Amino acid sequence: FRDELPGIDLRIQTADRDLDIIAEGIPLAVRGGEPREWPDYHSLPLADEEIFPVAGVSYVARFGLPETVEDLPSHRLI
Repeated sequence: FRDELPGIDLRIQTADRDLDIIAEGIPLAVRGGEPREWPDYHSLPLADEEIFPVAGVSYVARFGLPETVEDLPSHRLI
């Protein structure tokens, strides 16, 4: 993604806490758990299933496979 679209500034923030997306100025969030109501945001469910990370064979060959959730911030996430 980054190699093909270098002009896009994509920032990924992971957290193990409930973020206040309005106070923290986050324009788009994907979160697990129960939906929340924010007056200036719209939300919709993405799936009824659990969300899990997926990495392509070429990504793993180039950057390695994360061993734990704590490894994710040091990886190139989309």
